Amino acid sequence: MMSTATLRKWLLFIAILLSGGLPWIPRLPLLGLFVVGYFMLPGNRGFDRRLLPPALLLAVIFMITILRPGGLEGLSFLIRAANFLGGLLLLNIYLKEPDGTLARDLYPILKWFSVQALATVALGSITPFLFMHISYDGPDYRTLFGLLNFHYMRGGEVESIRPDGFFWEPGVLQAYLNIHLILALFIFRNWRQAVLAAFAVISTRSTTGVMILAMICGSYFLQRLQIRNMRNLVASVVLGAALLVPIGFIAADNIQDKFTGEGRGSFWARQYDLFTGLNVLRANWLVGIGFDYDTYTNAARTLGYSESPLAVVGGSGVQDRQNTNGIVFLFYSLGIPLALPFLIGMFRQRLLPHRWLIGILLFLSLFSETYVFTPLPLCLMFSGLVGRWKLNMARSQRLPQEQRAG
Repeated sequence: MMSTATLRKWLLFIAILLSGGLPWIPRLPLLGLFVVGYFMLPGNRGFDRRLLPPALLLAVIFMITILRPGGLEGLSFLIRAANFLGGLLLLNIYLKEPDGTLARDLYPILKWFSVQALATVALGSITPFLFMHISYDGPDYRTLFGLLNFHYMRGGEVESIRPDGFFWEPGVLQAYLNIHLILALFIFRNWRQAVLAAFAVISTRSTTGVMILAMICGSYFLQRLQIRNMRNLVASVVLGAALLVPIGFIAADNIQDKFTGEGRGSFWARQYDLFTGLNVLRANWLVGIGFDYDTYTNAARTLGYSESPLAVVGGSGVQDRQNTNGIVFLFYSLGIPLALPFLIGMFRQRLLPHRWLIGILLFLSLFSETYVFTPLPLCLMFSGLVGRWKLNMARSQRLPQEQRAG
């Protein structure tokens, strides 16, 4: 019989897969499996009263979706509603657990994500013939039994491996790897895991990921500078410089490539999505346009950012692309009044310590990925909207020594 803690971790893993899983991972069956597992957990028969604020927010969103011109959006609305429910159920699980439980549940999962990323790069480089080719709606994936997954980043004459983990893009994977880094550095104080996570982030070749990595490392060593023990202070400064200098060079090289190198096409795409999304938001700022993708592409045909080099190179076909900016997607889907609580909740989340670091990580990651309306991000944002917390968050930042092993 599976223990409660093990079942809870499996549900968390399913929620992570729903927050950006590979294209061939079936989403609706996973949601169904999550709901079934939820009701198997002891003590989850009723909703915590503190869920009332996010539940009321969702009720308003659903009401506006029904009343908005065009009415219900069919499958798009049902998928979003299921994800919203998944976020509430996940939050209801962790509301009933002691502080720090989500960090303790995430840590063993994310350790394997880091190992998975580095193993993918190593095996993909040394024995690429072991990987099976899968082409899915554009990207060419390589997979080894569905466990190690990557695609090639083509630049010039060189093909570089970019690990995808269990996600459709390295940009999603880097967010979880950076959360692993935060937990390893600030909570569990495990240097080996921190180094593992840092190299895993670098292996994704994600510009956003490396920028977040530099921010996390910088924040940690600024905190260490406040210690009074001179020996530890000198050691922290030396080690910090040894890590931050190469990370800074990698970040600068990635940023330069985005603006002037082979990766400038990616920058043009992000720029086009940002300004096109803002144009759509400006025209629908009060209640947004809803979640239907066709509604967005129809709006983009008239409101697309025509000054973008992408529009010049791609012609009229670029107007049919979906927006990749999760923050803009949040706002033009719901409108400014209803999107603001989600943004506030992102920085007020109460499930993971160092909420500002987590908030900035989520904000920057979602700026280039659209998994904002999936269970785990929703759970974190909803946690920033709930009522009075039962325990002091500071306690969850000081886990017992035996829980820092790993």
